[in-house]
Amino acid sequence: MKTGTHATFAEAIAEEDSPIKTQLASRAEFRVAEPGEDQKSPGYPLGPIAIYGDNVFLYSEPTASEASRFDVVINVAREVKNPFHDKRQSLVFSPVPDTAASNVSFATAFEYQPCDRFTETPTTPKASSVKIPEYIHMPWDHNTDIAPDLMHLCETIDNRTKLGKKVLVHCQQGASRSASLIIAYGLYLKPELSVNDAYYAAQAKSRWISPNMKLMYSLQDFHKDLL
Repeated sequence: MKTGTHATFAEAIAEEDSPIKTQLASRAEFRVAEPGEDQKSPGYPLGPIAIYGDNVFLYSEPTASEASRFDVVINVAREVKNPFHDKRQSLVFSPVPDTAASNVSFATAFEYQPCDRFTETPTTPKASSVKIPEYIHMPWDHNTDIAPDLMHLCETIDNRTKLGKKVLVHCQQGASRSASLIIAYGLYLKPELSVNDAYYAAQAKSRWISPNMKLMYSLQDFHKDLL
């Protein structure tokens, strides 16, 4: 393990002050998640955790109220529904952003762009004050080969954060699928790191990070594309 590099990376992702309450978790040993483990994980009792600076957060399944505190929400769990669909059934879908390129699965993941409130008409109830973030849903399962999606997603996260936006990455419990995207973004920022270095650096922020072996293999494949 590259100790010097790890130390530098750890400094780079040190938590900063944020209006969103965060927590710092201790590093745990890597282990392979069992099938369905997300459904049992009791993680994130204090809310979203800032992993990179104060604008890339990791969390379990959020409520609409929690998600509305972010500018961009990336949901990478097939079974987790968009919480804003419960708020209003009629949604305005946006054109596919340039970042989606020609990847069909990635392109269809974009549902709508940020807006401050729902559109109000004479026949609808008074508009909600809940902010609707840009919402991206990737229908990943625990055995999905996520490698083909990672570059587009990392580019999207990077683009949004450079615009000063706050990004929430989540799955059902914030332990495996969303954690894999978080690790991938660490590799995207510093491709000279090994997958293990990026894994441990992220896990130093959230001890619930524990991708299964299938997802770790996908991260290895993604890392090769970065080099």
